[in-house]
Amino acid sequence: MKTFLSQVAQHIHQQYGTQICDNCVIVPNRRSIVFLKQQLANVYNKPFLSPSFFSIEDFLESLTHLKNISTEEQLLTLYKVYNELNKEKNSEEKLPLHEFAANAQIMLNDFNDIDANLLDAQVLFSSLAEIKELSFFGKTEAELSPFQRNYLRFFKELGEYYTRFTTQLLQENKAYQGLIYRQVAENLTACFSKLPYKKYIFVGFNALSKVEHLIVEYLRQMDALDYLIDADSFYVENPIHEAGQFIRAVQKEVFDVKTLPITGNYYKETPKKIHLIGLPQTLTQAKALHELLEELKKSNPTLTSTAIVPMDESLLLPILHAIDTKEANITMGYPIKQTVLFQLLKDLLIGLENKAKFTVSNELRAGRGRQNRMYYKDLFAFFNNPYIKDILNQRQPACSDLQSVRCSKNN
Repeated sequence: MKTFLSQVAQHIHQQYGTQICDNCVIVPNRRSIVFLKQQLANVYNKPFLSPSFFSIEDFLESLTHLKNISTEEQLLTLYKVYNELNKEKNSEEKLPLHEFAANAQIMLNDFNDIDANLLDAQVLFSSLAEIKELSFFGKTEAELSPFQRNYLRFFKELGEYYTRFTTQLLQENKAYQGLIYRQVAENLTACFSKLPYKKYIFVGFNALSKVEHLIVEYLRQMDALDYLIDADSFYVENPIHEAGQFIRAVQKEVFDVKTLPITGNYYKETPKKIHLIGLPQTLTQAKALHELLEELKKSNPTLTSTAIVPMDESLLLPILHAIDTKEANITMGYPIKQTVLFQLLKDLLIGLENKAKFTVSNELRAGRGRQNRMYYKDLFAFFNNPYIKDILNQRQPACSDLQSVRCSKNN
């Protein structure tokens, strides 16, 4: 069985020969670029001028003058807009940044989805505000509690938040992913006039967003599109199979062809062996995996064609500790909230928050002055973190876990 990327490399070689430097290849993510380059090098087997490679996000960003900014920078900009609106309307409500961030993250996700799907933000937010207002039907504004009035005011101001937020970003030549999508969709001709490529080779897009569909359709009309997807006739040719509905949509709406360039029958033709192994605990999967890989190495020492797909990303670290990772190729993300560093910062913030509550409660008691104290369990959680323990052991190896607080005080 040939891999999809090897077939893509073969297709590019047959279709364009060595004249490929004037083309660009667009893939769903940056990771696949590395492996596609390897496959092209194997197919050509000689020096050649490579085409340009982009992930879809990088490609769309290159079509505009906008810089895709991080979520943290978006949050700070939105908080600035929030303060400006409150100041203009003489509102007494002013949330600190850490309290504003909870709702702000939801707002940012909604703004991104609205722009990525080319929705009319003002119509959507106006309708949403009216729906929320109906929940208090029969009551005048004077009959509402302060919380209810703030609740309605928030939804009525969402459209203004969106307008000011996007305007502020565009003035600074910044944007989030959805806004970049919208800017490209609304200025297709101007955007593509900046790029020098003759052909745009889209690889691996089995489904298209609304903006991506507009881009692909535009390039097809300009005769500048080459579109390659990994399709299996088992589900593509079955009209009631859900797994093939997006590919059938691309096949019909974009190309209007009966067959796509790369279509295999892998499901039926590829031999399959399935072994079920019962394990009592989740972590024992990592230990059992080590034994399975050692067995596989006897017949295939490199294991280059072996994929490990854990059911939960939290298993990533146990697996990496259990197996030999010299030739491992990790394709899985790992959430920062599951790292030891995140737990350290969380313990620190919890300790400081409890310390502030403890200080305030003592100040309220008659005859007691301000006391600078912290809860002992918060200190134990902080000083027993592996990072802190490592620092303390370097300074004073004799310190035990239970003596960490006392040692740190002495140091």
